[in-house]
Amino acid sequence: MRQLARISDDEADDESKRHLGAGAHNVTFCVHKERHFRPPETANMAVGVPPNPIGSYAIDGFLPDKEALWKYPAISDGWFRIHNTIRAEMGKFRAMLVRVSQETVMQDWQIDALKMYWKGHFQIVHTHHGHEENLFNPMLKERVELPAKPEKDHEQILKLMNKVDDEVAKISSGAGSTLQPVLKAFDKYAPDMKNHLTEEDNICVPLIRAYFEPKTVGDKVAQIMKKMPKTEMGAFVHHQGSQAEFQKFMAQEGIPFFVWYLEFKKCRTMYREKMETLVQRVLTGVQPANTSKKELADAINFDPSISWKVA
Repeated sequence: MRQLARISDDEADDESKRHLGAGAHNVTFCVHKERHFRPPETANMAVGVPPNPIGSYAIDGFLPDKEALWKYPAISDGWFRIHNTIRAEMGKFRAMLVRVSQETVMQDWQIDALKMYWKGHFQIVHTHHGHEENLFNPMLKERVELPAKPEKDHEQILKLMNKVDDEVAKISSGAGSTLQPVLKAFDKYAPDMKNHLTEEDNICVPLIRAYFEPKTVGDKVAQIMKKMPKTEMGAFVHHQGSQAEFQKFMAQEGIPFFVWYLEFKKCRTMYREKMETLVQRVLTGVQPANTSKKELADAINFDPSISWKVA
């Protein structure tokens, strides 16, 4: 496999920005004042409402009176954005499975790509569930009666993912090899995961915005972003669509602009090298020459009907 050239979509950055903060380490993410954002311009995203009146979830006299403090739409919330990252990876992995299943004989590199991509997806889901179980859900439970089902669903999702994991491990080359067991296991996992993500979008995101101030939630977001593994952070950055789109998220969270150059851009490149290039090569049969959007176009646009852009 030839070495990937580190060519990004941001080649036009001037040199002063390109080298800004060289040698800096241990970047601290701070949450500052919230900024106003335009409403979203996409019809493909939505955060719903809980099944019961928002006030009925209150405990210990807390009131759902914080929504007006949030100066950006619910679909721009980091919780919703990471869910869309997971949704995108599920779609790409299935597209890879379908493409390789069309081969008369699977090649070793195709098998390696499937195994590596699934491993990465499994890890980001595991990390995300840990953030929910250890940070956000306990915080919610301080002020609301949080339904047990969303967190309980993690157990069933893990079982389904372990089944996919088992089948992926069995993939081998040679005559008679098939991906049908993997597809069958994945097609049991994916609908449950999608339903789970939607349920959390419709319950957890509205509750956290109704009962908590942006600064309180922002402190938790900062904890996550400081400790998140770089490849997983790269997945989050990459699936926002562009530098400009991600910098809107940075602004809303009060993250200084220069952190893009110190951390996020590198994480995105790392993710593209480790994960998105696998998708591109499997879908096209051609190893991408670099990590630019042009070289990764088939992977990025695997489903043109989907748009998760937050304006």
